[in-house]
Amino acid sequence: MVPNMARTTLTIDDDLLVRLKVRAAQRHLRLSQLVDEALRRGLSAEERAGNDPGKKMTLPTWDLGGLQPGVTMGSLGHMLGQLDEMEVEDAARDGREPRSRV
Repeated sequence: MVPNMARTTLTIDDDLLVRLKVRAAQRHLRLSQLVDEALRRGLSAEERAGNDPGKKMTLPTWDLGGLQPGVTMGSLGHMLGQLDEMEVEDAARDGREPRSRV
């Protein structure tokens, strides 16, 4: 292992991995070298643009009047759980990964 380098595992979308491998081969680089280079460029661009990930953001908010009558935070959580279960069942039936709520 080279000093000042860490080994890690990344999960990369298949289409992006294909593009990275092609580009690395074209430039006669190891995949890890190309990924390092791409990350450095991306981080530098972010810094130049003033996007500080540690900086607090203020997001807009709207008063929607609260929960509707008969809906509690507990019942809302229960409904969301049921929706998650339905998504898992639908995904299994369709042969795909379930979508996650963000």
